[in-house]
Amino acid sequence: MTQPCLVCARRPSDPHHLHFAQRRALGRKVSDEFVVPLCRGHHREVHRSGDEARWWGKTGIKPIKIARKLWRTSRLKGSPSLGIAGRPTETNGKKDYDHTITPEAS
Repeated sequence: MTQPCLVCARRPSDPHHLHFAQRRALGRKVSDEFVVPLCRGHHREVHRSGDEARWWGKTGIKPIKIARKLWRTSRLKGSPSLGIAGRPTETNGKKDYDHTITPEAS
């Protein structure tokens, strides 16, 4: 919840399980390894979209890559508070977002 939304950088955020990232066993949710932060509005939007992979494609964000970085970093450092920079950057004239993971100042 302390992480900023991957799409708009708003806080607080909700943990969103990437349903398309892993096959689910009967009655089980996707592993916490595939979780990314989304604000309440974007969380609702992705659930309503009907095609989560396409929704992420439209954002230009690679959520599986980010989820894996968050998972590895949280496991290596004992679940520290992490920050995800959501600053817009320009790449070939197209607005993109820098989703690097950095430790937040305490």
